[in-house]
Amino acid sequence: MVERIPTLYWIMMPLHSDSPKGMERAIAKFTSNPFRLVACEVTRWDEDLSPWPAADVTGSDNFTGEAPQFLALIENEIIPRAEAFEQQPRIIGGYSMAGLFACWAFLSSQTFQGMVSCSGSLWFEGWLDFARSHKAPPESFAYLSLGDKEPHVHNRAFARVGDATLAQDELFEADENVIAHTFVWNKGGHINDAKERMARGFAWAIDACMASRANRGAL
Repeated sequence: MVERIPTLYWIMMPLHSDSPKGMERAIAKFTSNPFRLVACEVTRWDEDLSPWPAADVTGSDNFTGEAPQFLALIENEIIPRAEAFEQQPRIIGGYSMAGLFACWAFLSSQTFQGMVSCSGSLWFEGWLDFARSHKAPPESFAYLSLGDKEPHVHNRAFARVGDATLAQDELFEADENVIAHTFVWNKGGHINDAKERMARGFAWAIDACMASRANRGAL
């Protein structure tokens, strides 16, 4: 029988992120629990990760709202290959727009037990309306983090991220389906220490998953 350990679905862009092996090593520094990492590469960052069409906020964005198609690819092709022998506890995570996508996928499907959104683009137009109308999967857990300088940028859309992330954390607090959640403030802006922030988030989620399984086994 294949051991049931957390499988991490990391939404990443090769040009902007560390390698999967590098991320594995980084995560392992912060947890002693076992895990598997599946890197889901994105090449069309704005298009594939935006949950619905939205206005351009920088003059070069292309938010065409194709996240449903990318989620379908993960669910129908990537997950069956990664879990060919036995379904595993699943955690989805990402940084920036990938953090927005992770939170959206977590709330809009029953596919993932855990979610990690680091510096997630929760400033995205219409996000909180969506989040208020959706619940997390049963017995799930969620990790949010943000740089303390991110709410103080000049771009008004991006500056909404602090209030939006706090509001999302409050929604997780009120959601009876969420058995564990946390919101971590990091020092710095959006681009500081992205790999370490992501690794710490995944490690927290791995530990939360294993603790949840241990608690159920003790009942």
